Amino acid sequence: MIRFQLSVLVFLFVGFVCTALQAADLPERDSSFSISTQEWPFQPGPRTVKVYLYYPGKELKNVNAETGLMLNLHNWGGTNTSGAGNPAVLTRELNVIVISVD
Repeated sequence: MIRFQLSVLVFLFVGFVCTALQAADLPERDSSFSISTQEWPFQPGPRTVKVYLYYPGKELKNVNAETGLMLNLHNWGGTNTSGAGNPAVLTRELNVIVISVD
């Protein structure tokens, strides 16, 4: 009986935690934003990384169940899509959300 009560208590607690957590909203159109990242031991302090999102047709409303994700990384020393695939072509031809970072 105690095992059952403990199971119910854990279930209710996990349900409460999951409903309290809320995912970040995605932007409605192609955009960029910064996210917090792990501290670097050689240069302590807060760090951020700029993230770029590109949607098919430049809008979130064009994303469907068949849309994939593609991480589009630039070469050494590049920024955003400099030295990487063209997000306009990738989103149009491959039906993907393109994610680039600096």
